[in-house]
Amino acid sequence: MEPSVSIKDITIKNINGKTVLGPVTSLTHKNCEQLERFFKNLLTKGVVDIVIDMKSVPLLDSCALELLVEMKNQLKKKGSDLIISDMNDVCTDILVCVKLINEFKIISTKKSRL
Repeated sequence: MEPSVSIKDITIKNINGKTVLGPVTSLTHKNCEQLERFFKNLLTKGVVDIVIDMKSVPLLDSCALELLVEMKNQLKKKGSDLIISDMNDVCTDILVCVKLINEFKIISTKKSRL
């Protein structure tokens, strides 16, 4: 495992060959642009094994939902899938309410290995 890098509100780690982006605050219109930049930069470098670690994300807004869907769609075009890990109950409920819960591969690192 490589050491993590923290840039403003997102940590970046490499775990078992997957790039793990870990927002450390709510994902909202205020910081989605930063996550999108990291994601696009990774795609440009050919990185497609991406996990979004949500353990420190208490809340998602509509901007974050749109970004997650876009990230998933772009990875799907490249033959990969966006993995979301350790989502709290509030964020899970948001995905259920907007009928996106089945659109993502959601895992718990407490039960599963990346």
